[in-house]
Amino acid sequence: MKVSVSQEDIQLLADKLKEQLRTEVPSGNLFQVKCAIKNNELMVLIQHPESLIFDNVRVFVLLKDILRRQSNYQTPKVQFFIRVSGEKLPYAKDSLDLRVEESEEEKEIRLGIQTYSNNTKSPELIFPPVDLLNSPSPTTDTPIENTQFSFNLSSLESENEPEISDPAVDLDIDVNKPTLPATPILAGAVLMVAVFFGFGGYFLTNSCVIGVCQEVETAEQFKRQSPQLIRQSKSPQQLLAVQQQLEGVISGLEKIPQWSPRHQEARELNSSFSDQLAKIQQVTKALESASLAAEKTKIPASSLEELKAGQSLWRVAIAQLESIKPNSELYGLVKENLPSYRLSLTAVNQQLEKEEKFLKKLVAVKAVADAAYKREANVKSSSDWQRVESTWLVVINALKSISPDSAAHQEAQTLLEKYQPKLIAARDRANKELLASQVYQQAITAANQAKIHSNQNQWQLAVASWQEALEAMKQISPESLYHPQAQSFIQPYSVALTQAQEKLQLYGDLTQTRADLTSTCANTVKFCTFTIDNKGIIVRLTPEYNQALQSSSSNPDEGTATNMQNHYQSLQNALKVISENANLPLFIYSSQGQMMYTRMPQ
Repeated sequence: MKVSVSQEDIQLLADKLKEQLRTEVPSGNLFQVKCAIKNNELMVLIQHPESLIFDNVRVFVLLKDILRRQSNYQTPKVQFFIRVSGEKLPYAKDSLDLRVEESEEEKEIRLGIQTYSNNTKSPELIFPPVDLLNSPSPTTDTPIENTQFSFNLSSLESENEPEISDPAVDLDIDVNKPTLPATPILAGAVLMVAVFFGFGGYFLTNSCVIGVCQEVETAEQFKRQSPQLIRQSKSPQQLLAVQQQLEGVISGLEKIPQWSPRHQEARELNSSFSDQLAKIQQVTKALESASLAAEKTKIPASSLEELKAGQSLWRVAIAQLESIKPNSELYGLVKENLPSYRLSLTAVNQQLEKEEKFLKKLVAVKAVADAAYKREANVKSSSDWQRVESTWLVVINALKSISPDSAAHQEAQTLLEKYQPKLIAARDRANKELLASQVYQQAITAANQAKIHSNQNQWQLAVASWQEALEAMKQISPESLYHPQAQSFIQPYSVALTQAQEKLQLYGDLTQTRADLTSTCANTVKFCTFTIDNKGIIVRLTPEYNQALQSSSSNPDEGTATNMQNHYQSLQNALKVISENANLPLFIYSSQGQMMYTRMPQ
């Protein structure tokens, strides 16, 4: 008996099947479903975009399960076809004979589908009506394998489906032609069949095809818990633990195969977690950068390069934390650490400024040290050595001013070890030259005094002064700048000393003679002055005494005149005795230079 079905019933069946696919198959909303009746057999065509990848075996099993569960459905046979949109030929087909029990493989897949659907009830199918399908198909009907049939699917994108008045309208879908696809979809289908038959329920369960998908369950649980876990993280270690847990969840989701009914859900969860992981990694990296920056900028600084590297790390850490919005679960860590990071960066910037100053000071120190070397090479006097000492002192004080917590401190210490001996040597040499200069000047002064004593016939004093001058010149070190000059004076000073010694031996010591002359020429009144030279003792009366003596001679008072003449005679006698004792000639002159008395040694 030929079954006659209305277009409305056919469209209703197609809509129900499409809704079920949309509910239970990932990306099922991209499927288009068409139904038709031919030779008392139901023809179901599934059409999808070329880019859609899915498990066609699962789709066939799902459609069969839907039709089997219809208690009012009595059509014995159904043909299923799947093709890519725009293609004329299907690449996969299957059939259902409701009079034959489903296979174990189909049952296993169907049970997995039902588990995934969370007990969602399938819509009741009321097509085709029972009264249209009561009679069995005539034996004279053309078998489906030899039938060409078509569906008018040219308007699949339209909301209003075309009416199918005749299930045999020509769209050139030939079921007798080979239906093996040349696309990767067929390979996926074949692989799935092999998997189902080869590994059975264990593989299906562990691939989240049937049963509970533990990876998705874990991911959903973690999604609920992760905001609180992140907010509770108060240290880099705690946040890293959350990051590692999140990475594990993502890794589990990535293992779910594309043919799993949970694959699309896993992809959506994975996308959400990937964004969350990126933010956590950003903050973790910031915390790690800060930790490394703190190590590189610790006090004392090891080098200027380390400080600059630390500065860069602080800037990276701050920039990464500043990009975290206040509404993020990670903002607690940001708010806790960002102020201290900024303070640390400020401290590093200040330290770098100090380091720049210290480096400039080192450059200046080396320049001053070079100047000290040049001065030392051209020194010509004790004052030059003092200037060399002062230059080295400037170098040493500058190096000592470099802070111990500076990166330049180590180089400063190295230069101190190099330059400190230079300062000590220059100071020692300057002191020696200063002493040599003093000794040299002392010798010159003594020699000048010896000449004065010699001119005054003070031979004993002259001898002493010449000896002092000669000994001083001999004390000057050969290393001293004054040594050549000192050596040039030793020979003439020695001759002068010998001459003074000879005169002293010849004339004796006139010290007493001079003392006697001093006491004789002056009492309460000064009577005369004297000099002693090689010619003898020369005495000159003072103008006052000479005037008194001349006045006494013309004064009628004989007593006064006699007294003055007696005093002069006593003065002359005293001078005569002194001359005899010194064995020197005596010459007495008036204040006007007139010879008054002469005595020559016997």
